[in-house]
Amino acid sequence: MFWVILVWASYYAGADVQSGALGWISMAQKIKPVFPKMLTQGLVSVVRQPIYVSFALTIWTGQT
Repeated sequence: MFWVILVWASYYAGADVQSGALGWISMAQKIKPVFPKMLTQGLVSVVRQPIYVSFALTIWTGQT
């Protein structure tokens, strides 16, 4: 269940920002990176770092 939240949080935050591709591609093209605005709705309105929280919950509640 928490994997779904993890995937959703990663997608919502932007795959290019999360992977670092935005910075590297901008550097390769010699342009200044344009970062998206800070999120204020969705999971971020409940918890500040939804990707970290969902990843921790996935590990803590996983099968042993």
